Amino acid sequence: MLDVARYSRLSRALHWLVALGIFSLLTFGVYLSFVESGTDKTRLVQVHKSFGVIIGLLAVIRIGWRTREGFASPLEGSHLWEWQLARRVQIAMLAATVAMPVSGILTSITYARPVAVFGVPVIPKLLDEKNATLNDLASTAHAGIAILLACLVAAHIGGALKHKLRMRHRA
Repeated sequence: MLDVARYSRLSRALHWLVALGIFSLLTFGVYLSFVESGTDKTRLVQVHKSFGVIIGLLAVIRIGWRTREGFASPLEGSHLWEWQLARRVQIAMLAATVAMPVSGILTSITYARPVAVFGVPVIPKLLDEKNATLNDLASTAHAGIAILLACLVAAHIGGALKHKLRMRHRA
């Protein structure tokens, strides 16, 4: 387990902004998978993409800040394997929070669509027509990373709850 008390306010704010964004986008993405194709779904996908780009940018900023600030040290009395597992889960989550929007952007690009954030162009349409093979690959990666990220978040929450219970038990 890790001692997170030394994290700055900015680090904690970025953590919770990205966490809330990822949770919301994962939930919204599952919802989108049940919406029938059409103009309503297209509009909702644009909202999903806009927030995805924003959360992706925040995730990159968070990684930069985490690199500057460092990771928390192990908690006194925790096992080495717990600290190593927590560190690996954190690193994997940080990587997945960037890989997720990148795979979403690649899905749009390979579908021959531009990427915009609430109507403001970010990446122009790069292909004249959809590349079905690359789009299937990007879409599969996006869905797979979503599942991985959900599992990592569950492990992270489980570790945090175990930490809180251990601290309460010691008090």
